[in-house]
Amino acid sequence: GKPAIAYSNQSGNIKYVIAKDPLGAGWETPTLVDAASGGANTSLKIINTRPAISYSVYNYPNSPLNMFAPITHPALGHQHGVLRLL
Repeated sequence: GKPAIAYSNQSGNIKYVIAKDPLGAGWETPTLVDAASGGANTSLKIINTRPAISYSVYNYPNSPLNMFAPITHPALGHQHGVLRLL
């Protein structure tokens, strides 16, 4: 397999990126998963052989929304799954 990471950038957007090789010597272009504008606390996990990200969105009053996104990546020949509220 190839290493992959999920992260939130300075704008709070949730992104996913996968390495081009098993050693992580080069990386694909990051894929925007959610323009959450307040996303944080990403966690990447493999579910049924596919990567998925859970994360929190903090731009809502009173409490964060916890989101789940089955992840796909153009480099793997997939398309994005549907975001779900946890």
